[in-house]
Amino acid sequence: MGWEFAALYFEDVDEGWRWVWRRVADDSGATLQESPTFAQLEDCVEDAKRHGFDEGDCGSIV
Repeated sequence: MGWEFAALYFEDVDEGWRWVWRRVADDSGATLQESPTFAQLEDCVEDAKRHGFDEGDCGSIV
């Protein structure tokens, strides 16, 4: 299982860019779980940690 962090653009000017995390199946690439949207990447990463994400298992978040 892999993790993916993505920035999504919303047409609504008040929303703009929002962040989500996704748990992705290694074999098929299918999305297994996806978070609600977050205004800040840091908040998104903290939520992913509460759902099992471990920064030590990857290089770095850019």
